[in-house]
Amino acid sequence: MIFTTYLSGLSDRIGRVRLLVAGYVAYGLFYFGLGSMAQSGVLLFALFAFYGLFMAATEGVEKALVADIAPVDQRGTAFGWFNLTAGVFLFPASVVFGWIYQSASPLAAFGFSGGCALLAAILLWAWVQVHDPAASSL
Repeated sequence: MIFTTYLSGLSDRIGRVRLLVAGYVAYGLFYFGLGSMAQSGVLLFALFAFYGLFMAATEGVEKALVADIAPVDQRGTAFGWFNLTAGVFLFPASVVFGWIYQSASPLAAFGFSGGCALLAAILLWAWVQVHDPAASSL
């Protein structure tokens, strides 16, 4: 979290969506890397440091994007919906991950999660292309 201020501030210079898309891609790569690990060790520590950078780069930026998109008089409601949606989907996502991990393999579970992160990056990029063509310089 040491890098949160710098990386969140980076979104002010390069754009929130650009940083979020890069962060989601990094998250996907982290999960693919974690799933393909044959043993723990130094690589595990490096991957978790990488994960910390992902969290620092995206957590504050997601909230800033909500503030940017929401009408001024509905920002409280927008943050409520953002947090409700994230919270409601966290439990089923964890259940699905655990089910895949137990019934298939750790690689399948982490691969599925990595794929979902990459899909989120693609969907965010596509959403911006449809709703804000001026931001196509992503």
